[in-house]
Amino acid sequence: MKLKIYFILFLIFPLQNIYSQSNEIKIYNELFKWTFSIPDYFENVSPNESEKNQLLGKKVLEQKIGKELVNKSIKIYGFKSGNYNQLVVNYQPIKSKKNFTESFKQMSEVLYETLKIELPNSVITHSYSTEVISNIKFEVFDVNITGDNKNMNMKCFSAIINGKILNVQVVDQDKEKGQALISAFRKSTFKL
Repeated sequence: MKLKIYFILFLIFPLQNIYSQSNEIKIYNELFKWTFSIPDYFENVSPNESEKNQLLGKKVLEQKIGKELVNKSIKIYGFKSGNYNQLVVNYQPIKSKKNFTESFKQMSEVLYETLKIELPNSVITHSYSTEVISNIKFEVFDVNITGDNKNMNMKCFSAIINGKILNVQVVDQDKEKGQALISAFRKSTFKL
């Protein structure tokens, strides 16, 4: 009997491994000489959906700070798996590298304070750090939201590359999908 169980496990294990492997979508961006891959179960976010999300976020932030925001960001990519597992990449030109870290933290604090107002029954934690990815130092803002039987995480990476601010944002409710996107981004290569 034991031999039969081991034999069945021996047959099933390789099949499970094959099933769990996924293909990747390979992406190259000429502007940043950037190559990365994401799991193929993510799909492209349509321009209409992306614009709708951006306008909603802008409106919420404008209400928090009490003035109109001028959005100069230019979308590069948007991918999702379900509604709350997303990778959004954009960039914006800058005039000066001066005070970049301070500005990044100020905008991140506005976002954090806005989330606290919009989600009063949730526990929201945040932190700042830096990460070096392909020899480029990224400022990182990490937010974790827990409440109403849901967990959501957001990790924002931002760096100045060739006179532009590159922003990479990962939002997830499914921790495994979020980690897959973060891991994919961390494996990025920039050939500057």
